[in-house]
Amino acid sequence: GIIVPSGIATDYYNQDYFRTIVEEQELVSLYDFENRRKLFPEVDSRMKFSLLTLAGNKEPEADYAFFLHTTDDLADPERRFGLSREEVALMNPNTGTVPIFRTRRDAELTEKLYRAAPVLTNEELEDNPWCVSFKQGLFNMTSDSYLFHTREELEAQGFVLHGNRYASADDVYLPLYEAKMLHQFDHRFATYEDSECIRHLTELEHSEPEMLPQSRYWVAEQALAGKLQQSAGFVAFRRVARVTDERTGIFCFLAPQGAGDSVFILLTPVSSAQQSVLLGNLNSLVFDFVVRQKVGGINFSFFIAEQLPVLPPDRYTSG
Repeated sequence: GIIVPSGIATDYYNQDYFRTIVEEQELVSLYDFENRRKLFPEVDSRMKFSLLTLAGNKEPEADYAFFLHTTDDLADPERRFGLSREEVALMNPNTGTVPIFRTRRDAELTEKLYRAAPVLTNEELEDNPWCVSFKQGLFNMTSDSYLFHTREELEAQGFVLHGNRYASADDVYLPLYEAKMLHQFDHRFATYEDSECIRHLTELEHSEPEMLPQSRYWVAEQALAGKLQQSAGFVAFRRVARVTDERTGIFCFLAPQGAGDSVFILLTPVSSAQQSVLLGNLNSLVFDFVVRQKVGGINFSFFIAEQLPVLPPDRYTSG
């Protein structure tokens, strides 16, 4: 038995090691603790560590517990649960890491959902029914900043605002969306009043179809050339996701526009009607429940998204 950071079981870069000890059935137990009770007085209270126990003999099922504060929490049968290597592979087939369940009930319910729908992308089976690919935004907010122009710069050059695009006789500049401007099913969640002040759109503004959010920066339309494989648009979601917020997975449809690196992009070549049902799946309460079992920090990484249960296209009818 050893004491290690909890990332040994959940982090992408530890996946090869953790997958091996699970597949070889060497793992006896993994008990994850938060240091809120200062079990280690000199260590930050937000630091998470685990008691990891391995054995030389084959263990058909490993024992897990997460978000513990003291060893007394291990006496609560609802805080501990067992997972076989087959169950871990069912829920995280690409990485072999373990979901972060707070209770036995969470583990049981999540397993049922994975038996009802396959993961979005299964690398081992080369199964990708939605033909999805991912991009971290279209522009890097640091290295691509020379492409960004403010409202004042464009207006000084004679550009005129039409909706949320700036145009002249020769060029068009598109708004650069940031994650905080988006919410579920909503590409008009927030607007910039100026380069610093952002606010949510009001209910009245939402009722006006012609009302479009203003961005902090704009990018030339030709700068998007080659960055998108399809012209219809894409599914966008927030990179920063917290399980303490009202919703963790926040997805919307975004027409071809600029998007900074705080916006994660899901590309799929399916029809707009099929993208609509996919978006409905991604924003459902059931889906969000599973997202909360997978996001351990604040980053909704691509490897997490790929291993979430999503109904495939053939489960929907055209009627």
